[in-house]
Amino acid sequence: MTNPRVALVYDRINSIGGAERILLALHDIFPSAPLFTSVYEKELAPWASVFQVQTSFLQYLPRFLRDHTKLSTLMPLAFEQFDLSEFDIVISVTSEYAKCVLTKPHTQHICYMLTPTRYLWTHSERYEHDFFRGIFRVLRPLFRWYRKFARIADLAFAQRPDKYVAISNVIQHRVQACYERVCDRVIYPPIQLDLEKMPLIQLPQHTYRFFLIVSRLVPYKRIDVAIRVCMKKKRHLIIIGKGSDENRLRHLAHHSSYIHFLGYLTEGEVLGYYQVCEALLMVGEEDFGLSAIEAMRAGRPAITHVKSGNAELIRDNVTGILIQNEMDEALDAGIERYDGVQWNSRLIREDVKKLDQLSFETNWRRIIYG
Repeated sequence: MTNPRVALVYDRINSIGGAERILLALHDIFPSAPLFTSVYEKELAPWASVFQVQTSFLQYLPRFLRDHTKLSTLMPLAFEQFDLSEFDIVISVTSEYAKCVLTKPHTQHICYMLTPTRYLWTHSERYEHDFFRGIFRVLRPLFRWYRKFARIADLAFAQRPDKYVAISNVIQHRVQACYERVCDRVIYPPIQLDLEKMPLIQLPQHTYRFFLIVSRLVPYKRIDVAIRVCMKKKRHLIIIGKGSDENRLRHLAHHSSYIHFLGYLTEGEVLGYYQVCEALLMVGEEDFGLSAIEAMRAGRPAITHVKSGNAELIRDNVTGILIQNEMDEALDAGIERYDGVQWNSRLIREDVKKLDQLSFETNWRRIIYG
């Protein structure tokens, strides 16, 4: 196949994170590929302006109804209505329903799996706890009933792709366990921060050393653990990002002088904070966790969960610290271990240098062209 017509499919476009950086990396390889998605919130995702975006019928619903947590039962239909018959290759990048697209026999559907649908499989108990609190606890039996049948449907949808590619070995194992499918390859997401070409933004002069979090602020990231531990140990923590859990996290920080919320920043500003932080904290179990690897590319170690995808690329006590669980005590012990290591920034940078855009593109071209 000399010049295949390629289409990209993604669950929804309404934020920026590791998955969205993957889409931009794929755009660099397939610049003419349109991007099909359920809903597109332009003002929340300026990064997507480089794509020709095609949305589903869900885009025409009132905005307050376009929240994916309210639309899970309609999502499969939204993706099934796309006509992809003109394309030779369809690449779905998904942690939910983009894998539901229907393709013709002449079209090869490759699913780049971020993770099997979290609230149905690996994180279902956590979602039940986080979303059905207080008086809403009475709805938990209804959710469990829904989950039982939704898993059956999700397993059926997961048979539609012709091939699977996973973002980490962790996800490769999950795909086999949850969907009974074998991944053809693991392709790690690339580091897109170009240290040589990107100018270092002049940052405010901080008179303190600080740990760093760069993340969407959502419950499963366990940023609450990092806040509690840093407050207890009187260590400064800078948090870059926004999300649905922000109000709860700010309340937890309770105007502490040790916790600093900066919201969204530019790539240059984020790079600056990577380069001068003590370490990147990533407490929750991540499918991959790209910001930890970006911090390492800037020469700083990462303190991350041992079961996260990025842990496959971290040498404990050499390029980072691996913690055993998401509990406060585990992070506390991890910071203690961090304090006892003499870190070599050059070695940390070199360890992840191979995860560049060229390597990512080479791996994808092998998948496409054989």
